Amino acid sequence: MMSPGHSNETHKLISPGTVSNAYRGEGRPDHISNATLSPFHASTTESILSWPQFAEFGNLIKERGFSVFRLESTRVPLAHRPCMVQPYMPKQDVERTVRSFERGINFWYPTMPRTMTQELQTLIISGTFDDSLPSCLALLIMALGCACELVGFFARRETPNASEADSQRQKRLMGELYFDSAFKKIYLAQAGFTAEAVQCLFFTGDFLAELAGLPQTGIAEIESSIPLPRDFCTQESENDQEQSSLYFLACISMRRLLNRVHDLLYARDAGVGFDNHQFPSVVSELAYQLDEWKDLLPFSFQFSVNLEPTRTEEGAFLRQRYLTCKSVIYRPYLTWALSNGDAVEKCPSIVYEGSKLCLEACWMHAQNLRNLPHTIMVDTWICSLSVLDIGPHLNELLTQWTHIPGGGTSPSVIESIGLIENVSTLLKITWNENGVGE
Repeated sequence: MMSPGHSNETHKLISPGTVSNAYRGEGRPDHISNATLSPFHASTTESILSWPQFAEFGNLIKERGFSVFRLESTRVPLAHRPCMVQPYMPKQDVERTVRSFERGINFWYPTMPRTMTQELQTLIISGTFDDSLPSCLALLIMALGCACELVGFFARRETPNASEADSQRQKRLMGELYFDSAFKKIYLAQAGFTAEAVQCLFFTGDFLAELAGLPQTGIAEIESSIPLPRDFCTQESENDQEQSSLYFLACISMRRLLNRVHDLLYARDAGVGFDNHQFPSVVSELAYQLDEWKDLLPFSFQFSVNLEPTRTEEGAFLRQRYLTCKSVIYRPYLTWALSNGDAVEKCPSIVYEGSKLCLEACWMHAQNLRNLPHTIMVDTWICSLSVLDIGPHLNELLTQWTHIPGGGTSPSVIESIGLIENVSTLLKITWNENGVGE
């Protein structure tokens, strides 16, 4: 949404509008309506630790000398299993696992019609897998369904008894077997041009989108020109279908807003985040759009900007996205304040207020981090790259989440856990030396 001072145009409820031409710069192509996140952007943690104010922390920054891509390239490969027999589940277990997929992955990303899900469920129950895209997709659904169920155990954050622990191990094993079988057929998707091929690549490719060292497909440049889905039945009940669609739209509009924030403030050679004369008006506009996004969320996804529980898990996840976006929007004020060194008291009051909003958003994001299934399955890696403070809380969560897959732990997440521990220790030392209470 545009602030009243910029535009009188009526916009659709769920998606904030774009900013005016005044912020694009002379001769600059229109990267605002379809702003994309640069593959070389720095995470919040990497950005903050590059500031000279942290030079006294010695080798802390130097220890992060390898790119995420280089770190992840050292990851232990998936264990090869001889292709002897396909994994099997009884009919009722298959139905439960497919429902877990529908309520998890296909609720957050409603991309597979329920008619297709049911057809694939019939194929799974029959056990007649072959070298075809439907078989590959069916096996992937089962792998993701097992993952959703496994994450559900951890989301409750209760210590499992012996029976539950055994059930978790079995679920993990079945998920690995289904994924291994599906991955042996993924070459079919790479050579195909059908909806099934796209589904297979989508379900296996989200991680790759975050690695800056990989060649870019260019598809992001046209994503805003792709129409959003209309009648797309992915859930059994009409209520779940409506909630899934609204949640997906809320996530898409937030992703587009975050892209605009990074583009306008931090894009190479064009971002105004380091221009103290230009960025305040841009920050004000982006902050307005962010609050409009929040205020127009459906009732079930609405949240308060505090540490109180939300009505739904989806609302809790959207609150995290809101806080992330807010911290990135107001980060230029924090940069401005710290760039003044010992003369920070001489900064204008707006700099102090903006810095406070940035730090409060970072702190609240870390405090609100919980075992939300969407966070564990999709954002574990992102969370490890993006937050600095509240060391013990983050360390406990991230360490727990790394054990869920059962192997092949992300090297960059492990490094981030170590970084969080170091930062937490160094901050406590600095506070104690300066007589600051915790």
